[in-house]
This record gives sequence, C-alpha cells and structure tokens, in this order.
Amino acid sequence: MRQKTMQQKPIATVATADEARQLAIDWQNWQSEQSMSLNEAIEWNGYFESLAKKFPELTEEFKENCIL
Repeated sequence: MRQKTMQQKPIATVATADEARQLAIDWQNWQSEQSMSLNEAIEWNGYFESLAKKFPELTEEFKENCIL
C-alpha cells in the first residue's frame, strides 16, 4: 500500500543533484497514485523549482519529465 502523504525534504538537506533527481523520481511514482488538490500541486511545484535553483543542471530534466 502506498503512503497517503509524502513529506518534502528540507531543501537545505538535499546535498547532491543525484539526491534531488531521486526525490523527483520518488515523487512522480507517489503522485501518480494520488488525487492532489491544486494547492498541493502548487506547493510541490514550488518545492521542485527551489531544487532546480539549487541544482540548475536539473532544470531541463525536470521540465522534460513534467516535474516543473
């Protein structure tokens, strides 16, 4: 059974681009089985925008994979 909520890991504790990428992959898998409100989707978008600012090399990849 999938968990009903997924917690956002504090941006400051995400140490590498690979860790941020794995968070995005985990989130995509989790959210594919969820019914999120618009507010939740906006919050997650802001979270991944912040990760993309911290790791600019992920910006294109996040866009290509519909994370952003």
